[in-house]
Amino acid sequence: TRFKIGKAEVKVVLGNVDSPSDAYMVLRLGEMSSKPVDQVLDQYRTGKNRGWGVLAKNLGIKPGSKEFHALKQGSDLYFNAGKMKGNKKNKRKG
Repeated sequence: TRFKIGKAEVKVVLGNVDSPSDAYMVLRLGEMSSKPVDQVLDQYRTGKNRGWGVLAKNLGIKPGSKEFHALKQGSDLYFNAGKMKGNKKNKRKG
């Protein structure tokens, strides 16, 4: 749901990467760069040994940008920006 893709595409990504964490990174880089998943997978296949920062740069995520720094620090801007808020009904003040 988060990456706006279906089960079939998730299975394609999982089948073309080395680990589930790599699948997340491929989907995350697609989200950050606004590139289609197949384009990110192509970059992954050809340059996975060079590191995620190089892949991000090749996908148009500029070094020094907020997105690039978040990627390098392991932050998830999607969750940090409050887009995925939990249920606040049961939280008490104080």
